[in-house]
Amino acid sequence: MISNENMLQPFQIIYASLANRRLTQDEIRDLLHIARKNNQSVDVGGMLVYHDNCFLQVLEGPRIAVEAIYMRVKTDPRHRNVKLLLRCGISETEFGDWSMAYVDTDGKNKGLKGYVDYLDQLDKQIVSDSQAMRVLSRFKKGDWRDLVLEEVADKSA
Repeated sequence: MISNENMLQPFQIIYASLANRRLTQDEIRDLLHIARKNNQSVDVGGMLVYHDNCFLQVLEGPRIAVEAIYMRVKTDPRHRNVKLLLRCGISETEFGDWSMAYVDTDGKNKGLKGYVDYLDQLDKQIVSDSQAMRVLSRFKKGDWRDLVLEEVADKSA
């Protein structure tokens, strides 16, 4: 059983999913606005990556809040094939200054608040060689995108 003290310890969840349809810049902006507002109210930060119609999100903060957000995310109708990639306690947050950083690997949404250039800035912003950075690097290479896209191909066959 998890103690009350453990429920407040820093915790991180990283997941990947497939959007049900391609999102517009306005839809992404609205999604980020709501996520930032909700996350700040419970002291959760992180980052959202959107690439090739796939999401990768890092959530971090008090375990109880991160777990609750992830449970809501899993049932969000805007995406499917939610794959949990990492779920663990952490010693310190990596995205503490961001209520929700946003990364668009194509650079199409540079004007959005919280935008982080995936190639130039992200490596400098995150604690080097962390689990989150390794997952983000694999997402960039296509590993996790392939996982969420693979299941869609299997179901349509």
